[in-house]
Amino acid sequence: MQRYLFFIKYALRGLRRGGQRVLIAMLAVGFGVMSLITMGTIAQAMQNAMETSPELVVGGDLRIAKSEMVSNEEISNLLAPLQAEGLITSYSPVSEFYEFMMRTADSSRIRYISRLFGVDPSAYPIVGDVTIKEPANSTLADLTSELGTTVITRDIADEYGLEMGDTMRLTSHDGEMSLAMPLTITGIVNDNPSHMGRRIYYSLETTEALFSETAIYDYVVIQTDQQEAAATAISEAGWFVQRADLQVLEQSPNDELFIFMVQGAGVLGLLVGGIGIANTMQVLLTQRKQEVGILKTLGYSQRDMIFIFVLEAGLLGVVGSILGALLSMVVANGIMQIFSNSSSLLMQWNPDPLLMGGGILIGIVTTVIFAMYAIVSVSSARPTVIFRRESKQGRSWRGIFTALGFYVLLAIPFSVVTSLFLGSVEKGIGILLFALAGLVVLGVGLGILTWVILRIMPTFNFNLLRMARNNMRKRAFSMIFAMIALFVGVFTLGFAMTIIQISLGQYAERNPEIEGYNLQVLTDTDTVPEIVSALETEGVEAVNARYSTSAGKITFDAVDNYWDNGALQIRSIPWDIDILEGPELGSDIGVYVYGPDEIELEGEMSYTALDGTVYTLPILGRYASSGETVLNNVYQPVISWETYESLGSPALNHVEVYAIADNAQVQAIASTIGQAFPDVMTTNSIDLMEELNGMFLNIFYFALSMSGLALLAGVMLIANVVSLAMMERRYEIGVMKAVGYTQSNVLLTIVLEYGLVGFVASIVAILGIQAMITFITLTQSAAEGMLFIEPITAIVILIIGLALTQATALTAAWAPAKIRPLAILNERAS
Repeated sequence: MQRYLFFIKYALRGLRRGGQRVLIAMLAVGFGVMSLITMGTIAQAMQNAMETSPELVVGGDLRIAKSEMVSNEEISNLLAPLQAEGLITSYSPVSEFYEFMMRTADSSRIRYISRLFGVDPSAYPIVGDVTIKEPANSTLADLTSELGTTVITRDIADEYGLEMGDTMRLTSHDGEMSLAMPLTITGIVNDNPSHMGRRIYYSLETTEALFSETAIYDYVVIQTDQQEAAATAISEAGWFVQRADLQVLEQSPNDELFIFMVQGAGVLGLLVGGIGIANTMQVLLTQRKQEVGILKTLGYSQRDMIFIFVLEAGLLGVVGSILGALLSMVVANGIMQIFSNSSSLLMQWNPDPLLMGGGILIGIVTTVIFAMYAIVSVSSARPTVIFRRESKQGRSWRGIFTALGFYVLLAIPFSVVTSLFLGSVEKGIGILLFALAGLVVLGVGLGILTWVILRIMPTFNFNLLRMARNNMRKRAFSMIFAMIALFVGVFTLGFAMTIIQISLGQYAERNPEIEGYNLQVLTDTDTVPEIVSALETEGVEAVNARYSTSAGKITFDAVDNYWDNGALQIRSIPWDIDILEGPELGSDIGVYVYGPDEIELEGEMSYTALDGTVYTLPILGRYASSGETVLNNVYQPVISWETYESLGSPALNHVEVYAIADNAQVQAIASTIGQAFPDVMTTNSIDLMEELNGMFLNIFYFALSMSGLALLAGVMLIANVVSLAMMERRYEIGVMKAVGYTQSNVLLTIVLEYGLVGFVASIVAILGIQAMITFITLTQSAAEGMLFIEPITAIVILIIGLALTQATALTAAWAPAKIRPLAILNERAS
């Protein structure tokens, strides 16, 4: 027992005396564990958000619908008797609308909502649950029972700063459907059965009041224990039926691959941390050979040495793993938030004690595995060899193959660790083989390029540059892993920068400048004069309006699948369209169709009004939108006011008032109009472009956060290698300073050496990005002519790689370069 207590005390003392070297090893362990737990947490959250079932896809046991929208009365007439018979258990009509705009009472700026759901809150959802974040212990039925109340998903509340008690107004994305009744937010949804965000929920009564219609329901979800019998009865009544028990679901290969890649990134981070541990422990234990010789002389065996050093590595792994686990809580939450902003998934960060504990245990085991080669090689040294300072210069081929063979053996327990984390032996071995293959290919490529550059690089008679080149020739092998990690980080960041730049460029090409009509106000016919007057008071250049009829039904001769939103556009003058074919607008009674629509001009259009009256109009010509911007796309049939009157002046749905304002003032003018008229919706090109650009930026931030982990790995390995190299080169530094070189000269040499490392890694990363772009272009015809890397982007990537590497090297070398030469030389002499 005393013997083992001594070993424990000795191991603790060894860690205390290790100083900076132990800190470097702890950081390596911490990084690996942080990467593993962070990526595992994100993959787990993604898996939970993507999990589905036939019932979740259908929305219940059955989903029924007709070819047109139906009323709640029609639904009740069908399903109430079936429910009374016990054929079905419960049901909920669902009114689902896509792509709506929203504004709050105290903000004139519009926001974008993906889905609106009108449901029966007492029965919906049939499968799963809508959980409420605020107020606590509330249900969907509690919060939406009153007319005009609604709940929103938490991503909308977080992004737009909405709270309970706020009021909002809604209108469809194209402005065709403006909802007059305001909604009051009574709750925040934490999660829903589909785990999708950007959604708003309200009751059936609110649905009918919002849209001023009763036939407003798209489908009905049903719960039943007798799917076949219920489906048969409903089908016989003329309804389409979708059954959950007939659904065959498979997780998308893309989803599985993405989750596997996220998990794999965590394993690769652990591998990078392991490499850092191996490097650090090799130097840490090599410098303690004298202790090994003394202990062996006193009678301790190699087994005792292995026990002591394994104990040290284990203790180091415990501290580093706990540190990494704590850091992962912050990093995982941040990355998950960024990912949620760039997608519509309602991902949640929940600390998993099993994952955290498993990550810490894996970190400890990984530390011991990667330290084992250094432990065995140092503990096997004979005392006589140590005391005589007998050491072989350089690496023998036998020693290299021995080391490789040892690491191959150590790959077996590491594969077990990764298999447990990934939940699959195939995936565990696969990710390890992939990592090894990648390391070999990248290592060989980077090594060859470094060798070529070191052979052809001129020194311009600059002694420090010559010294840096010669040092790199001797130490190029030790820098390979650092260059690989730096390459991965720079490649990921650079590829993300390139894709985002291309996306923004494509968007800019479609909207080269914000010009023309850049301000839109959605209102009713009675308010138009006041809106126009207010806009003119603000000094806008031009004001025009679009009028739309209420939804009817539109059909064309010989056109079976015409996309019909049931509205006609009315113009007094063609201010936003160009007549391509046909007479001047207003000269004849008839209709003009959108140019790209394949509709014969000799035919006729039938318009069925809401009261059932059918009107027939000749097709006079075609038109195209003129001065098109993101605000004023026109595609519905267009008629003149004279034609409108010939139809009996059907009710108008809404009016879109457009104006041309100074781009520098358009947001302020929109805000002024919005505050003056709380019931209208205002938007402008600047806000819309900022909203769309924000989507690109969120994706970029996610890519940046992921590449940041890879860059952190590169920085960590560079700092590790530089710190260890400075320890090994203490004598060299002492000699340099003794013969007249200053601290600045030493630091400049280090900066030049590692500047070359950053240069090689960044150049290969740029070539890798170009290769990836070429591959995508060759395999995806849609990307041809779109994907390319701009010279300025390549330069920025190169500068980032150089700056990051040199700053890290300079920071790591600053303190060691300050040591006085006398202290170093005396240390060598002793």
